[in-house]
Amino acid sequence: MVRLAWPMVVIQLLQVAYNLADTFWLGRLSANAVGAISLAFPLIFFLISVGGGFTAAGSVLVAQHTGAG
Repeated sequence: MVRLAWPMVVIQLLQVAYNLADTFWLGRLSANAVGAISLAFPLIFFLISVGGGFTAAGSVLVAQHTGAG
């Protein structure tokens, strides 16, 4: 199970790094910009996580189907 999960973990860590970079650059712009990204981040992160989960699950199912015959 860990073998299947590690790519998703890496992707999520990269996404967090991307969002931290956004916050850093927006912080140089204005406090309102940081507030806006702070409100949007949880929703965006949730949607990306759900999409990544479906992608990983779909990849496993396709691999099983392909390997079965």
